Amino acid sequence: MNNVKYLLIPIVLIFLSVSCKKDKDEIFEGVNEQPAATLNLGATLTASFTGQVLDQSGYPISGATVQLSNEASSTDENGIFNFKDVAVKEKLAFVKVEKAGYFSSGRSLIPTASAINHLKLILLEKELTSTIPSGESQSVSLSSGAAVDFQGKYVTADGSPYEGDVKVYMTYLSPSSTQTQLEMPGMLYAQNSNNEAGVLTTYGMIGVELEGDQGQALQIAAESNATIHMPLDPAQTNHSPDEIPLWFFDDEAGYWIEDGQATLQGGEYVGVVKHFTFWNCDAFNDVTTLSGYTLTANGDTLANQALQITAGTMNSSGQTNSDGSYFSYIPSNTLIEFAMIDDCEIPVDVGSCGPFASGTDNLYDMIIPETVLEIIIIKGSLVDCVGDPLTNGYVSLLTNTYSSYGVVTNGSFSIAITNCTSNTNMDLHAYDFDANLQSEVLTYAISAPATFVGEIQVCEGGVAITQILSYSIDGNSDIEYTSNIECHEIQNGGNPYFEIYPQADTSFMVRGWVFDNGQYDFSLLGPTPTIEILPIDIDLTAPHDITVTLNNYGEINEVVSLNFTGTWTDQSQGLLRTISGYLVVARDT
Repeated sequence: MNNVKYLLIPIVLIFLSVSCKKDKDEIFEGVNEQPAATLNLGATLTASFTGQVLDQSGYPISGATVQLSNEASSTDENGIFNFKDVAVKEKLAFVKVEKAGYFSSGRSLIPTASAINHLKLILLEKELTSTIPSGESQSVSLSSGAAVDFQGKYVTADGSPYEGDVKVYMTYLSPSSTQTQLEMPGMLYAQNSNNEAGVLTTYGMIGVELEGDQGQALQIAAESNATIHMPLDPAQTNHSPDEIPLWFFDDEAGYWIEDGQATLQGGEYVGVVKHFTFWNCDAFNDVTTLSGYTLTANGDTLANQALQITAGTMNSSGQTNSDGSYFSYIPSNTLIEFAMIDDCEIPVDVGSCGPFASGTDNLYDMIIPETVLEIIIIKGSLVDCVGDPLTNGYVSLLTNTYSSYGVVTNGSFSIAITNCTSNTNMDLHAYDFDANLQSEVLTYAISAPATFVGEIQVCEGGVAITQILSYSIDGNSDIEYTSNIECHEIQNGGNPYFEIYPQADTSFMVRGWVFDNGQYDFSLLGPTPTIEILPIDIDLTAPHDITVTLNNYGEINEVVSLNFTGTWTDQSQGLLRTISGYLVVARDT
């Protein structure tokens, strides 16, 4: 699997932040007091969330503990977690994620009650940076130039002085690294020293976790402040202030809080901190909100789609919700530029808007032109063991170079891919959250502009098939059949072919001499390895371009699925005509 870098932000496409924190569930005594979180996060609403947790290589992390409000869950084999109908604040919801061997993390977002909130995040592997003795001043540094000077006094969670070896785990996130945007938990939503809300422009972040020789969580003692050193990023040299506020990430509130300042000294920011979590050198910006929908040119909403926002020197990436919506905190009075992240992790510019005044709520729908980015929509439905539509599940999609997923609430799902590496096949694996069941892994061919995979049954590996044959000629209303569709394989003296046709109209037929997934050009009667559609009266001497994609050809009682689209010249009238359609049936013989 590739490193799915841009898929990692909340549904709300917010300016994120990183949270590597102390052992969060322990309240430390004997340490310096820190400013309290006082922002008004609004009224309480009920919302649902589905997310994915990945490692730094883009692989799913299973068995991670996930907390939201007072609810707890864990990630499955695909790194997916799910919360349904949880009470959260309207201005910010914070999802905490933990797993042994990784820095504690989380994601903050602006929740919506009208759709499933999508989020993805990366856990940073926790590697030992240094082991230092207590009672001595020590400096610990990273190859990036980030460093921490310790005075030597430490306490355990109950405030008792600690003596012994101290294990130091450190990480630094550069403001110019695209990976930083994927690894940051929370978002760069913040409370300044005047208790005002805003968004931050980061000049670097450093996270520190301390452990004793028995693995117990430690903090620096109240009388033993530490000094942090963050290297100035070369890209920010021309606009770096001499003094900059310091901010720590509050892993209970889910946002950053101002606490002190750092000064620019010899190419690095230097500041004193009184405790350890993740610390950030940031400029404060007045905040406004932006929301809208992401749509294709023909009006399809793009769910769980990776987007990137650039606002001046700030960059962020995130996922759209299940209805294609996004919600974001942005800096005011700044031009906002949007890019969609394709399956090759390349941002493709798709529009801009703003600037917007501080404290305003603004709307902007992104419509993706076909000339900018080719988007393929994968559609289907899920049912349970008795054939009823699933109300709480998802479908995992995997190609040779890309992975994604789509949630289902009303029985149907839709997954948008850009397929920039021209994958021809995909594997789908469906899951029922409520019944804790999954389907078998199904392989389909990928067909543009849409691939219809029919109905998948999530029932101990079973697959159900709902018959449908739908097509349109010259853009007219769809002609559709949903029952009594015949599908037979005819041996023909060792030269087999298949026929598919509705009993109600045997004049329309799809006939093929191929049984492997793939794309095929229209042809006349075989036995050449192609597929034909009858009763198209095609003039093969005139321009024609009809492609048939065989998504799946199963055994008897299994799925046969294909799509067809293109143009042809009518032999009897000499007119250029169009056809498009798809079918999903059960093979009879």
